[in-house]
Amino acid sequence: VYKRQLSIIEAQRRREFKAATVMQQYVRGFFGQVKFAVDCHRVLSVQTIFRTTLSRWVYEELRRQRASTVIQKYVRRLLCRNYYRRLKRGTVAAQTYWRSKLARRVLQ
Repeated sequence: VYKRQLSIIEAQRRREFKAATVMQQYVRGFFGQVKFAVDCHRVLSVQTIFRTTLSRWVYEELRRQRASTVIQKYVRRLLCRNYYRRLKRGTVAAQTYWRSKLARRVLQ
């Protein structure tokens, strides 16, 4: 009788141990899922910050390039306008000289 009670108690202990092991497995799995979700959220936060910073940097770089292009455009326009005015002034001076020379020939 004593051995039988001992084997029953031992079987009961094994079942409780196995039940506790299964419960631990499920609890650890749940906590693992929670930790994974938190880690994913943190990773997404870091990625969001990085991408935002990168896009701001790219935007600022494009803005600077656009500004420098506009400045270059106005400088080129100014240089071309000055060149044209100088050329026009020289042309008018040459025409004036030539016409005055022709007028002198006609009047002589």
